[in-house]
Order: sequence, then structure tokens, then C-alpha cells
Amino acid sequence: MGAGIGAPVSRLEVRQGWELRVAHARSSPGHRVAGSQHPATRMRSIGMPTMPEVAALHHTHWIVVPCYDETKWIAGVVDAIAAQDQRDFALVIVNNASTDDTRAKAEAQIAQHPHLTGIVIDEPEKGTGCAADTGFRYAIAHGAKIICRTDADCLPTPTWFGRLVRALETRDLDCVAGRLKVRTDDVELSPVELFVSRFGMVSVRLLGPWIKSNQGDDYLRRYIMLPGPNVGMTAAAYEACGGYTRKSFEVAFLDKEIANAMRRHTKRIAYVRSAVVMFSERRTKAYGVRGTVAWIRSRGGVKVSVDVR
Repeated sequence: MGAGIGAPVSRLEVRQGWELRVAHARSSPGHRVAGSQHPATRMRSIGMPTMPEVAALHHTHWIVVPCYDETKWIAGVVDAIAAQDQRDFALVIVNNASTDDTRAKAEAQIAQHPHLTGIVIDEPEKGTGCAADTGFRYAIAHGAKIICRTDADCLPTPTWFGRLVRALETRDLDCVAGRLKVRTDDVELSPVELFVSRFGMVSVRLLGPWIKSNQGDDYLRRYIMLPGPNVGMTAAAYEACGGYTRKSFEVAFLDKEIANAMRRHTKRIAYVRSAVVMFSERRTKAYGVRGTVAWIRSRGGVKVSVDVR
């Protein structure tokens, strides 16, 4: 269990942690703590990390949020994460080559919550898989033992993080998936669209085990969907299964790929229905129900933008 932000920090711990980050920075995208200078600049000027960076060193629980051009949405997810009833975690937001001021907005919103340890890093290679993998590996390099993920257009309910973590810790699990419910505060859905969205979420979860590509003797357990907006796992399991495929959402079923990779490694995977994340259907609204289904089936064959904003 990670220590709180106010836990005593020795100078040796600070220095060791800073050296770890410097070494990691040589092989991964640059990062910056909310409200701070780039670490290379700060290191040259004072040779020491900021207090938010120091606090992050003491957390073994992390939350990862990949984001691309989410200026209108990022504040909501930061606020929802700050409102979690279990506060012993560090947040890493992965700015995935955004063309707007997502980074500045994320940093400003983190600063609105003094109790929240939040770090913004960059992944210049476009792709949700790239950003998610960078975030997970950054967290692991900085002491994470348990990592949960949600998306920038989602709203985790206040008990979300705590329930995923408790399931992992008390049930000897390697990976958990939570429940997705449709947001109704972001885009206007007709009653038909809302019904189809809700029905579709349940159907995808229940029908997954029956899809031929999800079956095979090399899997240690029955298929279980691991949705990017609501998933948690141990750092050891993430590294053992290989982690997220470093691909874009346009060409890869990232949720399916991580689920099948995890099932080749462990059978200790479970669904935690009580861990709820409110999920945006902005893509369904933009494509229409039929277009959404067609895009999912073709994965890139339908000429639409996946970056609905």
C-alpha cells in the first residue's frame, strides 16, 4: 500500500527516485508534472524533483488515462478521479500527440485538487495502444504494483478505483474488469440510441466467449472483456502478458488483444460489476448505430474518423 502524500521523504529516497526518472526518460517520451517545468530544465536549475514528483514515488497504486485532443473532456475525468473515495494513488495522464491545449487543460485541472498527485507525460506516437502502454510502463517504472485505467471521455463513479483495487488485493486476482454504463450528460441520445447502446454493451460482454477467435487451448480461462475505460491489473501481470499492443484504435481491438494476452498468462481474471464507469457514446452519436456496428466489424474499413470530439 502506497504511503500518503504527506509521508516523510528522506533525501536519499528523493535522489534515488529522481535518478530512476532520469534513467527512464532516456528511453521513453518526455514527461512533466502538472504545473512544473520540463524535468530536464528543472534538473539543471535545482537538481531535485518537485513535491508532486516526490509524492508519486510513494504510491504503489496508479491510474492511467490516455488522451488525444480532449480539451472539452479532460476536466471531467480529472474531477471524477479526484473524487474517488480511495485516494491513495497517483494519476498519470498520457498526452498522445494532441493538437489542442489538452496538456495545459489537464495540468490546470489537476492543480484544482491539492490532494491529487497528478503527472502529465507525452507519447508522441499516435495511437491509444501506444499511449496506454507508455502510461502503464511509466507507472511501473515509478513503483506501481496495481494500475487501473480509464479513458478521457469517461466518468468513473466515486467507488470505482477502490472496488477494483480491493478485488485485486483480497481475491488474489491478476486482472479485473468493471462495468460500463452509458453517460447521458455529454451527447444527446434518443431513447432508441440509448437502448441500443446499453444493449450493445451487454451483448459485447456476453457474446465475447462465443467468438471463435477468443477460443483456443492456449487460453487458461473463458474469455472476459477487458474494456479500456474500466480495467485494473497488477504490474506483474501486465509485464508478463506483454501489455497493450502499441497500435492505434483504427487498426486493433485493443481491449480484445489485452484480454487474450492476459488469458494466456493467467486464469485469475474477474468481472467486478460494482466498479462502474460512465462511458461516452459520442462515437455512436457521430456514426449512427449502423455505422458504429459496421466500423467495429471492419476495423478501419469504414471511412470515418475515430477521433470524434
